[in-house]
Amino acid sequence: MESTSGAAQDGAITTVDGYLARFVPDLAARLTREIRPLYDPSKESWHPALHALTRKPFRAQGDAVMGLHRVLARQKFAILVGECGVGKTLMGSALSAVLLPGRGRVLVMCPGHLVEKWAREIKETVPGSVVRIAWRVSDLFDLKRGSKPRRREYVILARDRAKLGFRRKPAYILRRQPCQRMAHGEKADLKTQYVACPSCATIVVDPKTHRPLIPAELAAKVEYCGKCKGALWQADRTGVRRFAPAEYIKRRLKGVFDLFIADEVHELKGADTAQGNTLGMLAAACKKTVCLTGTLVGGYAEHLFYILYRVNPRGMRGAENLKYSQVQNWIARYGALEFITKKPASGDALAYARGSKQHTYVKHRPGVSPLAFARHLLTNSVFVELADVAEELPSIAEDVAVIPMSEELRDAYKEIETSFKRVLADRSKAMRYMGAYLATLLSYPDRPFDNKRIPEVGTPKELSKDAIYPKEKALLDFIVAERAARRRVWVFATFTNTRDVTERLRALLAKRGLKAAILRQDTVEMAQREAWIAEQCKRGVDVVISNPELVKTGLDLLEFPSLAFYETGFNTFTLMQASRRSWRVGQKAAVKVKYFCFKDTLQEAALRLMGAKVKATMALQGKFSAEGLTALTQSEDMMSALAKALTNGLEGVESAESYWRSSRTAGKDFGHAPANVAPRESPVQKAERLPPPSKPPAADLVVVTLDLFASLPASRADAPPRGRAAKPVREEQLSLF
Repeated sequence: MESTSGAAQDGAITTVDGYLARFVPDLAARLTREIRPLYDPSKESWHPALHALTRKPFRAQGDAVMGLHRVLARQKFAILVGECGVGKTLMGSALSAVLLPGRGRVLVMCPGHLVEKWAREIKETVPGSVVRIAWRVSDLFDLKRGSKPRRREYVILARDRAKLGFRRKPAYILRRQPCQRMAHGEKADLKTQYVACPSCATIVVDPKTHRPLIPAELAAKVEYCGKCKGALWQADRTGVRRFAPAEYIKRRLKGVFDLFIADEVHELKGADTAQGNTLGMLAAACKKTVCLTGTLVGGYAEHLFYILYRVNPRGMRGAENLKYSQVQNWIARYGALEFITKKPASGDALAYARGSKQHTYVKHRPGVSPLAFARHLLTNSVFVELADVAEELPSIAEDVAVIPMSEELRDAYKEIETSFKRVLADRSKAMRYMGAYLATLLSYPDRPFDNKRIPEVGTPKELSKDAIYPKEKALLDFIVAERAARRRVWVFATFTNTRDVTERLRALLAKRGLKAAILRQDTVEMAQREAWIAEQCKRGVDVVISNPELVKTGLDLLEFPSLAFYETGFNTFTLMQASRRSWRVGQKAAVKVKYFCFKDTLQEAALRLMGAKVKATMALQGKFSAEGLTALTQSEDMMSALAKALTNGLEGVESAESYWRSSRTAGKDFGHAPANVAPRESPVQKAERLPPPSKPPAADLVVVTLDLFASLPASRADAPPRGRAAKPVREEQLSLF
């Protein structure tokens, strides 16, 4: 029988919890003696520029800024990983004031809906600052290389516009292949015209197969001539005539900006995306770079690779000896690779052919080694959480409402679920239709009508539109009770397009005498969403309904202390980000977060599995537990887990209520803090009161020296709650097998 502390009856350590419970005090004391932090808040004071700010930062915010300042003093880039609501915009503005105490230029790139917020907060924070928004490349023409500003100047770029440039078209001439003998004695094709360089007339060949290219094959094959390096593409003057601001800065304004602030950098993790490449171009053109994010890794090791390579290419080549194209080598070191071998069936004709009878290919799986954080993040990053910033945040309560289905709805759901299981048994069909099947099972209980026929399954049973279903009634009762207490409610719904439920919810709320508004992708421009929310509050709106994707970053929903997840989907990152839109600095009312799901459905399974992912996130933040570390290293994505939960049933998976209940106890949640927190000791003060090590452990300790960390907490009870969310990949990036 294993004890709760993770140690067996004979005293042997059997779990990570047991190891930490026994050796954390010894580890903390030793690390305190051997580590020399770059900035020690208990012994050093702030830079004078921080005291001169119009808005003075909180203690933890100022300490984080000083830590970033020390990192940038010795290298070109730094990373600020801050929980939702810690004030990353304020800290980014304050960092620019510390780095540029007199004058200088700062370039800020952020999502389009945060442009106005950045401009406003810089003006409110940095005295005497000049702020402008560059909507187009012409807004940058007055900047010249070598010119020096008289004050601190800020240029803000919308990330989705910084990448937009002119459309390109091929630039080549056509040539026939010179007459020559080919293999097996046949002559070359003299009728086909091949692509040739317009500068040197050399025929362009595929870089991999070395075969001459015809015009239809030029796209995405090669950019420049292999002989003279001449360009094979040119601007298309028949399209929109514009130049990408990021490209202009890279070519004409290199070195003009002293600091580049990249906000929400986790969204730039793609290997070959336009916005991701924009990050690399601007980081190369500016003297210093600081990346701001709520979470840096989305479950795949390759995400960290591309972000680090764009902001620190020289360091990645030197430390890892990897090229940008060698992401698979990186994953082999810090991630999970799956090698899949396909063999022909015994009756297949290929089984009797000569040559290789099997094919092996590699697939990237979720999973990140903690070693990647130790080697590439801990000495370059500063981590800040809400509990550090505001010691008197209001309380936050999270509850899961598991609603039993009506008999008619349960029978209809079981019918479509049974059909789904039958099709899922055929692996080839499951791979083809998995996305549609999961979307149907997640949405059908909320919309059991107007559903289209599903290939290989059939048409879901049509139920009445006039009935009010149990989950709808539970949501309405919750909203009515909150409005009676003078609290506005923001309702999140995942299906807002083909399986839209928002209009039905607004109609049901209207029957209860409540005024509701719907925020859609095209309701208002991204940059005007903050103003739109303020306008709805002035109009007396009781409820706003939206997809959580629209507000998961940057926006403050302080006027909506109650959040209701009518639908959650299965994107853990989106859920964790959106659930903290109200619990932020400046919130005065207690915050409520309510998750609704139908009992014994895929909705409940999704909440259970996301609870497990939350535990994995805790492990990444330093809240170690045996379950968290297991979830951290498992190489299974949410879609695969949901499919297995459906096929094998919901048995063996911890209940949704228990997962979210455990996340609220013992400070193990991803952001909860008590209403009134006593001032905490500094790491050095805590280490000084530690007793001397009782006795050395049986094996030698391996101590890793980390510049930004003074010590580990003396015990798990002393460890402050931490809360950075892990962003999973999107549904279209996942596969079942």
